[in-house]
Formats: sequence, C-alpha cells, structure tokens
Amino acid sequence: MIIDRQLQNNVLHYLKEKYSDGASGMELYCVAYDENIKTEQLQKQPYLGKYHNLQDNLNYLNEHGLINIYPNFKITAKGIDFITDDGGLSAILNVQTITLHQDTIQIIIEAINQSALNPTDKQKFVDELKSLPAESTKHILFELLSKGIANFPSLSALMNM
Repeated sequence: MIIDRQLQNNVLHYLKEKYSDGASGMELYCVAYDENIKTEQLQKQPYLGKYHNLQDNLNYLNEHGLINIYPNFKITAKGIDFITDDGGLSAILNVQTITLHQDTIQIIIEAINQSALNPTDKQKFVDELKSLPAESTKHILFELLSKGIANFPSLSALMNM
C-alpha cells in the first residue's frame, strides 16, 4: 500500500463539498487522478493500479473514521474536523481541563528539596513556585512533562535500576 497524503487530502476536500450526497468510487477516481474514464477502463492498466491505490487509501481513511464507505463515500464529522484549520467542533468539544491541587505542588516542592541543588537554589525555586499564578505553574509542569517524555529512554533506564 502506498499512503498518498495528497490523494487523501483531495478526496477529503471533495467529499466535504459533496457532504449531503456523498460520492461514488468512480467519481472519486476521476477527482483523485484528474482523469475522466469509464468504469470498464478501471480493469485495464494503468488504471487498475491507480484504482487499487485509491481503494487502499479510502479504506485507510475509513479505518480512521474520516470517511464512511457504504452505501456511498461520505466524509464524517471527524473527517471535516481533520481538514479544518481550527480543528472544527472536536477542538471545542474535546477540551480537557487539568486541575492542579495543592498536593501536586507539594510533590514538586519535595522533588526540588531532594534534588542535588545547593540549599540556596532549592529555596529560590520553592519560593518562586509558590508565588506563581496557576497558569504559570501549569505551563511549567507541561514543560517538565515534555522534557521527561523527550528523555524517555533515560527515564526508562533509570526506572529499571
């Protein structure tokens, strides 16, 4: 299978335009390859190879929930959100709120106190952490988490010790 992102993008945008009605496989072939052919020609080379590639990519989009393939090809809400610059309604509806409790901050303070930093630096970090507004604390935690994930091989080696 050849994953063809441009072909997938063309199909998704076309199906978005045809949202209410959907489209046939022949219609998508003509759009995907900018060729106007008859159904009988699909069984001949070079069309057959292209048609199989289109089918593979359509199945892939279907498996990811971006399109439905029966009874005709239609883009799903997830497919529309995928090609929408702002993420569509999914970006609005799937917002997750993370609440930082005081005990979470306390765990971070304990980690700072157990670190190899000198006592003056430890106190400076603790005081700074306590004085930060919640949004800044969240930002710092996300940065720490990102750095931890970026160094996952080192972290997993440390955990196996």
